[in-house]
Amino acid sequence: MSLCVQVAYAAQMKECDEEGYAAHAKEYAALQKHIRGKGVLGYAEPLDGPYWWAQLVPSDGVAYLQRCAWRLWNDEPLPAPGTVDDDVLDEMAEDLVLQLGGTNEKGQSFEHLCFHPVDRGFWVPVDFESVVLVDKRYGGCLGSSVRLLKELEALAAALKLNLTTDHNDKAVWAARDNPGGRAKWQKYGIESFNCLRLYRACQKSLELGAAVRFS
Repeated sequence: MSLCVQVAYAAQMKECDEEGYAAHAKEYAALQKHIRGKGVLGYAEPLDGPYWWAQLVPSDGVAYLQRCAWRLWNDEPLPAPGTVDDDVLDEMAEDLVLQLGGTNEKGQSFEHLCFHPVDRGFWVPVDFESVVLVDKRYGGCLGSSVRLLKELEALAAALKLNLTTDHNDKAVWAARDNPGGRAKWQKYGIESFNCLRLYRACQKSLELGAAVRFS
């Protein structure tokens, strides 16, 4: 199964689903009002114009990134590639709140990646340090796509992943389907595939002034 990462989702709905557009326009207006009350200013979701989306595969692809980021945050080696059936995410869930706003010895923080559920939530193109706790309608926490982009750059460096690679490159798909090979990013094929796509979403978020979300 897959999950879509979306940028300028309301604009997409305006083009293809009039009823869906009306609902999402109201949702974004409510989100903007809600986060202004939390001190996040300067975000206004575009309701028409260009949009972008891509699949994350599998549907919990973000979890693969979170477990790697959590190890990096704690100055530990990356976990074995291609599985989430270990204790890394359990450890993360137990300790995450204690780490809010914290950085490791390298000055790295991965909270804008690690605090979100794997299938919901928003990142807006405004730069703020710590994730903001919000209503459960918006996934329970709000992140910055500015900060998430930086966190993904640090994660990609650990994976030896070239972020200029086309996220639709056949080699990237091949590594996702059959992790392995000489390059480290190929060994972490699932992680690299989803890292590239979420990173590209952040770039589009900054370019379009629109939120990143899942659908």
